[in-house]
Amino acid sequence: AHSPPIRMAPDPFIKYFKALKKDLSSLVERYDAFFKHEEEFPTLFGKTELFGPRSGRPLSAVLSNLEQALKVHENFQTVNEKYFLKPLEKVCAIVPSISSLFSEREDLVKDLDKLKKKQQKMETMERTGENLAKLSKVVAQVESGNIRLSAIDTLIDRDLKELTSRTELFLGRIIKAHLNWKYQSCLATVESNTKLAHLFSDVSRTGDLDALDAEMTNQLSELRSLTLIRPT
Repeated sequence: AHSPPIRMAPDPFIKYFKALKKDLSSLVERYDAFFKHEEEFPTLFGKTELFGPRSGRPLSAVLSNLEQALKVHENFQTVNEKYFLKPLEKVCAIVPSISSLFSEREDLVKDLDKLKKKQQKMETMERTGENLAKLSKVVAQVESGNIRLSAIDTLIDRDLKELTSRTELFLGRIIKAHLNWKYQSCLATVESNTKLAHLFSDVSRTGDLDALDAEMTNQLSELRSLTLIRPT
């Protein structure tokens, strides 16, 4: 049976960026419509929103930050879908086969044990044509079982170990990449909120970059303690 495709949860940062970008764009457009001449522009924004360089316009500067954050985040979503999820789906798809391989080995060991006991018993019996034919059949079954067991053990001891090692490394990189982009998204959110807070003199919206850095440091420490994540 095939594993169901991996679906990522809706990204809260994408939703936030798009909503805030829409609101800010609308606000800037309203100012563009209401104030066509420099002398009519309100003093709140120091006459910079319409007539200064874009990098110096209060609302436009925040909007530019959000646009850049949204672009970078959307690029990561594309990379995530193409280079992370697809290989991960392939790994997940073979998990049932790996599980059945161990089940087959367990059954094979039991069957071989029975066949070997049967072979030993038959070797003590009278060497008639019928008994020799039965013994030959059992010997062939034992040899076939040993060949299959050897092949399974090779898959488990060599190929599965390599697959596990590569998967652990791959998952570690996925987690680190997601954590990095989460941090970048949080950073853009905090910085944008802080700029807007200063712009509208709303101290309650001011972000805490130190708290964000501390949180991400703690998460990195927890990640490093996992046996799954190997140093790279």
